[in-house]
Amino acid sequence: MKKVVIFFIFFLFSNIVLSQELKVGVWHNPPLSIYDNKSGEITGFAVDIFKYIAEEKGVKYRFVQGYWNKLYEQLEKGEIDIFLPIGYSEKRLATMDFSKYPIFTNWGELITAKGLEISNLMDLNGKKVAIQKNDLYYEGEFGLKKLLEHFNIKIDIIWVDNYLESTEK
Repeated sequence: MKKVVIFFIFFLFSNIVLSQELKVGVWHNPPLSIYDNKSGEITGFAVDIFKYIAEEKGVKYRFVQGYWNKLYEQLEKGEIDIFLPIGYSEKRLATMDFSKYPIFTNWGELITAKGLEISNLMDLNGKKVAIQKNDLYYEGEFGLKKLLEHFNIKIDIIWVDNYLESTEK
C-alpha cells in the first residue's frame, strides 16, 4: 500500500498581516500533535515547528484544540486559519493549501485486541472495526474503504471522533 504523506498546513508569512491572531486547529495525534489534558499544554513535532517559526517571525496565534472532524469543519467554514496536522489528498487540494514538502511521513495502523490475529485484509471480514470519522486512511484515494470494496470484505464499522476513542471501543 502506498504510504500516505502527512503534509503540514502552513502559510506564507509575507501574506499575513502580522497583527492578526491566527487560529490554529490542533488535535491529539502523537507524535505530531499532543494535547495534555492535565496541563492543557499543546506540543508535538508539527506543533513545535509551527511555534518556533511563528515566534521567530512575530506571528500571533492561538491554538484551538478539538476533535479532527470538528476542526476539519471549522477549517472549511473559515473559523480557523490553519489545521495541523492533516494529510494531503487531491480532493482536499481543491479547497486547502499544503506545504510543498512533508515534514513527516505517516501510514495507517491497525490496532487489535490482545489475542486477535490479523495478518491480512481477509482477516477483517465480519469483524467490528472502529474508524475515525473522515480519516484519510479509510476514506482516501488509497484508503482501507477502497481495499475492502475491491476484495468484497464486509466489516461492521463503529465510527469514532478520534484515535484514542477507537482504542476504547
